[in-house]
Amino acid sequence: TEEEENEEGRMVDAIRAGLYANMSHALLYARGGSRTKLAERDLKTASEYAKTALKLCDALMMTTTTTEEEENEDDTDAIRTLQARSVALVAGCYARAGSAVTAEGLYQSAIETLEGGGNNNVNGNNVNVNGTTGGITLQSPTASDPLAALILRDTLCHYADLCSDWENRGRDAEKLRENADIVNDTVLPAVGWRGKSGMYAGLWFFNLGDLVR
Repeated sequence: TEEEENEEGRMVDAIRAGLYANMSHALLYARGGSRTKLAERDLKTASEYAKTALKLCDALMMTTTTTEEEENEDDTDAIRTLQARSVALVAGCYARAGSAVTAEGLYQSAIETLEGGGNNNVNGNNVNVNGTTGGITLQSPTASDPLAALILRDTLCHYADLCSDWENRGRDAEKLRENADIVNDTVLPAVGWRGKSGMYAGLWFFNLGDLVR
């Protein structure tokens, strides 16, 4: 049926977005952290991959009707999480290119989605870190959504690296790393993913909502 064909098409696009995000992630971080020197050619390619992944996710979200979103909430949340990962990867590219202000805005957007949107508060299991993060309230992804937890942890770490290289932003970097440690130490151990590479967040090639069911 037409509905089944549309669903298959959306799944294919979601898988394509995930693959592009993986390739961007590999170029940006496989040889080290966010401060590792990257060849201009590799940075350009990583940026193209990240932007392609983001365009695919944006298109998927735009074609999701209100009814579909209500009926397939897990799938929609999973795509939103992948969208946030793509935004964070684009941010990483801008950071490597020296566009710190643009990178910061994108990192903040990705973190906002992962903290308060998508599938981050499935069971209401929030980690309250008020008082240690300067007013940032981290609604941690639950153990039922390890993908979002890995993405959030890595995004916080990469944002922290950006702030560390920014004059008078050292305290912000510390706060961000505190948040990242909380996710790594209190959420990820439940699924055996403490300290795992962020690449794990892109290794789910089938129905992206399966892990949160």
